[in-house]
Amino acid sequence: MIHRNRSGDSSIGGSTTSDSDDDALMSALMVWANGDDYETRAAAIVAMLTSLDDNESDKLIGAGSLDLFYDGAGDRILGERKDEIVN
Repeated sequence: MIHRNRSGDSSIGGSTTSDSDDDALMSALMVWANGDDYETRAAAIVAMLTSLDDNESDKLIGAGSLDLFYDGAGDRILGERKDEIVN
């Protein structure tokens, strides 16, 4: 289960092809925190990170702000807002 806070987060129910690349992950973090609007940041993160399904049933929980979700087969998203992006 991944439960994020109120500031808007990117939640991945698995792994990414960049998990062993600290520079790529830091770049994604910097993009997410750069202050651009949600749509711009989400599009940039989707272009940067490729998610891999872990074939486990994950529970991703959104909070008050806009979140970006990467879900896989069998994953559940709770607290998703209609204007949030699920990739």
